[in-house]
Amino acid sequence: MTENNKKHHEEKKHTQDKDDKMVTIEKKEYEDLLKAKETQQKLLYAYADLENINKRISRDADQQLCYANEKIIKEILPVIDNLCRAKEHSSECENNKEQFEKFLNGIELILKQFNDVLSKFGVKELNSVGEKFNPEFHEAMDQIETEEHENGTVVNEYQKGYLLKDRVIRPSKVSVAKKK
Repeated sequence: MTENNKKHHEEKKHTQDKDDKMVTIEKKEYEDLLKAKETQQKLLYAYADLENINKRISRDADQQLCYANEKIIKEILPVIDNLCRAKEHSSECENNKEQFEKFLNGIELILKQFNDVLSKFGVKELNSVGEKFNPEFHEAMDQIETEEHENGTVVNEYQKGYLLKDRVIRPSKVSVAKKK
């Protein structure tokens, strides 16, 4: 091959490679491709926004859970303060019956304050004594043989039970009557 033939052959090959890489499409197809590319870009942005929203919602939910009890805790703190004051004054009551009665009245007021705070948040005490035993609300600790009460009646309460709205958050620990 001569030098000219070689050049011509290389130029022809180069042009052919270019032609292989180039594709001819109609104007409408080109516009459709541009729209598809634009739609794909919008979809990627929307997906990124959705990911960011999900992360923010998750972070906000974690923070809400972390501080969910703040309101009730703020309400309970004054009750704790009153209990601390009562403890400080308890030593004054050792040999003075009048002071001791005042001390007990103060403790009863603090308990009432505590129950008021709890009821503000939907917490109610379960009244068990005299009620028919219900495993949904009561946890039987023992049975007491008696003729005074019907079989299955709660006769003693060791620990109070509580409801939060309509859900039992702690069952009452009780003694249940058993006929002799």
